Order: sequence, then structure tokens, then C-alpha cells
Amino acid sequence: MAVYTQLKKPEIVKILKEYNLKLKSFKPEKGGASNSNYLLQTDKGIFMLTIAEEQTKKEVKQWVKRLRWLAKHQFKTPLSIQTKTGKLVSNFQGKPIIIKEYLSGYSLTNAKRKHYLEIGAGLAKLNAVPLPEFMKNRMVFDSPVYQSVIGKNIDPYYEQWLKSRLEFFKKNMPKKLPKGLVHNDLFLDNVLFENDHFKAILDVEDASDFYFIFDVGMAIIGLCFKNEKLKFKRAKAFLEGYQSIRQLKQQEKKYLQFFTEYGAVLMSTWRAWKYHIDVPNHERAWKHQEMMRMAKHIQKMKPKKFLKKLNLE
Repeated sequence: MAVYTQLKKPEIVKILKEYNLKLKSFKPEKGGASNSNYLLQTDKGIFMLTIAEEQTKKEVKQWVKRLRWLAKHQFKTPLSIQTKTGKLVSNFQGKPIIIKEYLSGYSLTNAKRKHYLEIGAGLAKLNAVPLPEFMKNRMVFDSPVYQSVIGKNIDPYYEQWLKSRLEFFKKNMPKKLPKGLVHNDLFLDNVLFENDHFKAILDVEDASDFYFIFDVGMAIIGLCFKNEKLKFKRAKAFLEGYQSIRQLKQQEKKYLQFFTEYGAVLMSTWRAWKYHIDVPNHERAWKHQEMMRMAKHIQKMKPKKFLKKLNLE
């Protein structure tokens, strides 16, 4: 179970000595589901301190390696800086920590058509980054750990539904679709904007090796729903932006509905595991049902109508 770290000024000052930085001010920032973040004003500029609450040092080193790989291929991402002894990953109270460059900007809560166009193009550019050897066969969200909620009797109806849908996807999973580096988790709160334009995609910790069309479907789940219903105008703009960089193949279009539902199903497993087993959270305890309803909403659509409404016939 994750226990989130709360740092005080003397602790941050001590950490920064390793990096030859002097603290001016700091404030806690909204972190990911598995880390704690602090925005730091220092004598050498602004940085972000991230404490990995669940990952091992080896896993964080791989995360840093992925960030550097993206930067090497001209994909904007915040890089971690080195300590005085050349380390990219340090430690605090037994937890791995990194200090990253700060990317200015903001996330949107209400995006417009032009924003969805730009996000789509941004994801396509990420998918175009070559898959490094050290990431091959890495897929995060289909983890048996998350699916271990089945049989726990946390939510019996959901668990029965989940077991059935996972069996369906396993039986019908295609084997020959374009694949490579995928983000896996594209929601509006991990897209950075500046001056009303797309700047960067953040939170690449879960980047994986999988089908590109899964990344598109997962992004539709994360970006294009409102009140648990798919907003086709948003999805069409996103897809238009994506295809301005990378055209979807006909077979990918055929499987878009399949992988959009699959994305919602897998995200539901993560939420059920996270908020009932890993870090029990009463307020978020039933967030997995939201994803279940979204998955059902996608599943019940007629395939031809689904593609037609997305201009993908």
C-alpha cells in the first residue's frame, strides 16, 4: 500500500544539497497516482521534485531512461537532472526521487476543437518515436495485479462483468496491427498547453509497447467523454489531428471500437485495484463503475454507426 510523503522545508533543503541547488520556495503539486510532486524555486531556476511512492529504484531508472529516449527523438519532455555525483535517481527515506526540469504551461479543463486537433497530432508524433529495445514487450495496464480484484467480492456485479469482458478481449485480440511506443494514459490533465496551444504530453511513466490503435482508443476514453457519453465532435477533431500526422490503416479503423472499450475496461481494473486495495479511498471507491458504464456505452454501439459518426467509414 502506498504511503504518500509529506516533505518539510529542512528535508527539501537537504535533498537539494545533493544537486548543488539552494531552495528559495516550494509548494506541493498534484502528483500522479503513484508519486508525490513538489514545485521548487531555486537559485538556478524552477524544478520539480518527484518522489516515487510505489516504484522501485530500478523502475524509476527505466522511467528516466524513457524520458531521455523521447528527448533524444525531439519529443518535448522534462528531463531529470544529475546529482553532484552524477546520479539521475536519488533516495529519500528509502524511496526513489528525481528532480526534473520544469516545463511551464497549464492543463485545460474545457478544450476546444483546435485543442483536440493539436492533441491528436501530438499523440501521433509520440507514436512515431521509435520503440527502444529496452521497452519491447512492456505493457502496463493489462497487469494481473490490477485484475486481481476479480473474486475479492468488492463489487460482485462488476467483477463478474469484468471477468466476462476480459475473456472476450483475450479470445478476440488481433495479432497483426501496427504497434510501437504508446502513451497508455492520455487524459486532459496530462496534456500541457501554453499560449492556448499544445506544448507537451506528460506522465510517460506508463509508456508501453502495444498497438497504436489502443493508444487512440484509450485517448478517446480519456479526452472525449462527458457525463459518461462519447462526444463525437471531440473524437472527430482528435482523430483528424492524429491522422494529419499518421493515417490509420483500414484494419486499425475496424478495431477502434474494440480498443476503445478495452481501454475503458483496463482503466476500470486499475481504479478498482487502486482505490480498494492499494490506497483505499472512500471518495473514489466507485470510480471503476464510471469506466464500466463508459465501456458498456461503447460496446452497445453498432460498428458501422460508430465509424460513420467518427468519419472513419
